[in-house]
Amino acid sequence: MKIGDLVRFTKRHSSQAGFDYCKEWLGTILNMKDTSVEIQWFFQTDLGYGPSNYDEQWHAALDYEPFEVVNENR
Repeated sequence: MKIGDLVRFTKRHSSQAGFDYCKEWLGTILNMKDTSVEIQWFFQTDLGYGPSNYDEQWHAALDYEPFEVVNENR
């Protein structure tokens, strides 16, 4: 993944109990720093309209990759 890529949550993530609400989300990578990624989703999320930040602590709680690239920014 890199800045500008169009991403979504993987099926493995969104098919888990309680995560089905995010299965249709699409967003753009705004920023990546070491172990955090900032994504601007294309619609209002529970957090509002601003970008969502997924940091090292969030990623460390998972044993899989939560995002997949839908379309690469070239």
